[in-house]
Amino acid sequence: MKSIALLFLSLSIIGNVYAQDLDDVFDDGGMSNIKNNVGINATDLVEGFLTIQYERYLGPHYAINLRGGPLVYDGIPMHLMLLFDNSGYVSYDDKFTNGFLMGLNIRVYMADHTGWFTSYDFMFTRRNSISERENTFTFAYIIGFKWNVYNRFSIIPSTGVGLGFQQLYPLYDPPNTYLTDDDRSFMYGEFTNFGFYFPIHINVAYDF
Repeated sequence: MKSIALLFLSLSIIGNVYAQDLDDVFDDGGMSNIKNNVGINATDLVEGFLTIQYERYLGPHYAINLRGGPLVYDGIPMHLMLLFDNSGYVSYDDKFTNGFLMGLNIRVYMADHTGWFTSYDFMFTRRNSISERENTFTFAYIIGFKWNVYNRFSIIPSTGVGLGFQQLYPLYDPPNTYLTDDDRSFMYGEFTNFGFYFPIHINVAYDF
């Protein structure tokens, strides 16, 4: 009996040591417990918007991403929008001074929150200049890749195709302009257009 008890005690000690060794070997630094992602959209910043994004992982493959922020300067467009009709509106001021962006992205990863993914992207932007306002709503199907460059940091380039709807209308007469009656008929009438939308995004993110 003593020999059997000694044998079980020895096996128990060996099992505990082996389990600890496996924990050390397969320790992922808490990566398996990651549920969130926060970051910035570099292309939004080039366009003039200082946005912060938050992503919540929903299971091993799904995630929902929210982003938003103000327009801080008149930036450079990083997307292509092919509108069906640009006639019928006269713009006297194209420098936007303030506004905001709001976005919603529903994402499906091929692997466990990394690598290739597809998503449905909804975005609304408002830009105000001295004399006019531009509202844009877009919907796009996105293909992207999440590249874990270091520890929990990742770079996420993506692109896609969709539809864009744009609304332009005046706020008031621009300064130092002399408008004819025809000009005013354009300036004081809303102009709505739509067409194809081709976005490009580069996100820098951190998992936690």
